[in-house]
This record gives sequence, C-alpha cells and structure tokens, in this order.
Amino acid sequence: MNAQNTLSTPKTNARSMNLGNQKLTLFLLLGFTGYQLFLCFLNTRGFSISDNILTAAEIFLLALTAWRVFPTCKTTEFISVAFLMVYFLLLCAVRGAIDLEAPRNILIIFFAYALGRASPNKEVANKIVWIVSVIVLFFAAFEYFFPDIYLSNFNILQYHISRGMTPETAKHWMQQDFSVNGLRQSGRNLLPFLGYQRVSSVFLEPVSMGNYAIILTAWALSFDKKDKRTTLYHLVVALILIVASDSRFASTLFLFLVLLRFIPMARGRGVVMLLPLIAIGGLVVFTLLGLGNPSDDTLTGRLARSGIATLNMAFAQFLGLGIPDALGDMGVAYTLEHFGVFLCIVLWAVFALPNIKDIYASRYRMLIAVYCLAILMVSGTSFYSSKTAALAWFLYGVLVNSGKNTSEHKKPLIQQLVPSPKPVIRDRLRL
Repeated sequence: MNAQNTLSTPKTNARSMNLGNQKLTLFLLLGFTGYQLFLCFLNTRGFSISDNILTAAEIFLLALTAWRVFPTCKTTEFISVAFLMVYFLLLCAVRGAIDLEAPRNILIIFFAYALGRASPNKEVANKIVWIVSVIVLFFAAFEYFFPDIYLSNFNILQYHISRGMTPETAKHWMQQDFSVNGLRQSGRNLLPFLGYQRVSSVFLEPVSMGNYAIILTAWALSFDKKDKRTTLYHLVVALILIVASDSRFASTLFLFLVLLRFIPMARGRGVVMLLPLIAIGGLVVFTLLGLGNPSDDTLTGRLARSGIATLNMAFAQFLGLGIPDALGDMGVAYTLEHFGVFLCIVLWAVFALPNIKDIYASRYRMLIAVYCLAILMVSGTSFYSSKTAALAWFLYGVLVNSGKNTSEHKKPLIQQLVPSPKPVIRDRLRL
C-alpha cells in the first residue's frame, strides 16, 4: 500500500499542478480581457479610476503572467528582453523624453505568447476561447437589451472622462453614457434596423469588440475540415459580435480572411515576411494618388490619414530617434516612431521567418499577420490593447508549441522517456 501511494503521489501532484496552471491561465486571460470592465464598475460606484490605477492593474497582470511563464523561458529569451529594454532606454536618452508605451507593447506580446507556449494544448485553449466568447456574448446582450441597467453599473462615458480620454463636455451632447463612438449618429452600417447603438460588451468600446471578433475568426479558420463544426460555431459568434459592434473594419476583414484561408501559398513564411512591404507600399501609393479624403471617417479616409502621417514623418522619427507625435488612427506611423524601422524589421522577421510545421499554427500566423497590418493602417494603438492582444498572442503560442509536441505526445510514455534504439542497433540485437 505504501509503495502504491508513493508511486501515485507524483502523478497526483502533476495533475493538480497542471489543473492549477490551467486555472491561472484562464484567470489571466479573463483578467486582460475584462479588467477595464471591473475598473469601470468601481468608477461607477464612486471609486474614481485614473490612468495610474489602470496602469497598476495592467502591471499586476503582467507580473503574474511573468511569474507563471518564468520557469518555461530560455536564457536567450531573457537576454533578448533585456536587450530590448536597454534599446528603449537608449532611445529615451537620445530623444530626451521618456516613452513607456513601446516597451509595454512588446512585453504584452511576449508574455502572452510565452503563456500560450507554456500551455501547448489546443483543446484547452479552445475551451478558454469559448469561455471568453460566452462572457462577451452575455455582456453584449445585457448591454443591448437592458442599456439602462447596464449603464447604471458600467457608466462608460464617465469612466473615460475620469481617465482623461474624453472631455467633460461630452456629457452635454452624448445621448447616453456609452463611449463616444458607442452611438452611430448617422445610422448603423450593418443591419440599420438594430438602431444607433454599437455594442461594446466587456471591452467598453465597439472597436475592441470588432477586433476580438477578427481574432476569433483567425482562430476558427486555423482548424482543419474535420473540425468544421468548431470552425462554424466560432464564425457564427464572430459574425454576431461584428454586427452588434457595427464594425466596418471587422466586417470587411472577416470576408477577406475567409477568402485568404483557401489560398495555401498565402501561409508560406516568405509571403508573411513580405506582407508589411506589400501593405505599407500599397498605403503609400494609395496616399500619393490621392484616392481618399483624410477628413472623412471612412475606410478610404482613414487610409489617407495613415498614409499622410507615414509620408510626413521626419527621418529621425522613422529611425525611432525623434520624439513620437500624438497620433490617432495612424498605427503604422505610431509603430515606426515608437519602435524605429530597424527594430520593426527584426521583430517581424522573428515572427515570420521560423519554419512552422504545424498547419494550424502556420494558418493562424498568416491570418493574424494580415489582421496586424490591416488594423495598423486604419486604426491607432488598438492592436496593442491588452484587452485583445493578450488572447491573440496566447493562441499563437499555444499553436506553435503544440505543433512541436504533437509527435512526442503520440508516443507511449515509456518511449517519450527512453528513446527507441537506432535501426542498426536493433538489427544487431536481433542477430
């Protein structure tokens, strides 16, 4: 009996540890997705929330994620992160101004990816995605069907005013206490009979909910034909969220990603590596030809503004050596000014060039790369928002590492621990 108990203890401990890690992973992803909803609730209940408090909450989540992934990180990764922090410090020294946004953006992506790599199980990841989607759908329905009760608990407008994101005067012309872009005054683009409201759910702004829908689309399209039901269910949820948020960007990109899924050559690493050149080159040509009016709040207008900001960038800013401008819906220029062109090239190469053998991961990489470039061209910093970026890069980490471990997990446990003898040795043993 004692021997049996002794032998079973490590297995029990391993299962308990694995379950504990899964719960912590779920808590972290739900935390990144919904921490602003919680802060909005506190602000509505009289506890004033400033940007400093929001930053502290994000630092807490990042620190907890770092603690979770620390044992799984390699020495080279620690060196790389340290190098990046030194690089950003040098940029600050050259500029003569502190910039905390750029390192924060990098750390969110790195730690989210490391969290996924530490949890290389597609089935568990898919369950996490479903849990997040159900919560998003619940709050979306709550907000749309019971707006007064929702706003009495989550006064989004006042929350943004407290953080300094929205002027106090917005109270005088906003019809309800949603975010400034929470009402489409000119009428909805998708299913106008639904009214003027653009649902934001746990994200507190419709743009982020549209972004989540695209990440969900990329995840759904990474599956094989044998998983067509899973793909279909995720796509249905994504479409519901796109319509509810009335996201023009998400609706357009949704159709493009579905078409792109059926072009096998598109997922090649060479194609992914060239995507920024194609996208930014196209943006510059679009702007030089004057195909959009930068004053219009349309797709072409946003592309024009983004292109103008990129073309008007000073050379020092292009290299990351100048003080970044305050840029709105101009993510390409924002990224170049905060990171510098050389670091952008290196980071994209690290993402695009590894030879990924897992078909799920290669599909997801291609789709998420298109999402990244598209959103940077028509939006500002929402690509780096932890509300959506954490889940996007977590899923990428899961797929990349699960592909590496697939062949090993298929072997019996004894063969995983003790490699089989080479064929020559096996033949000699037979003789």
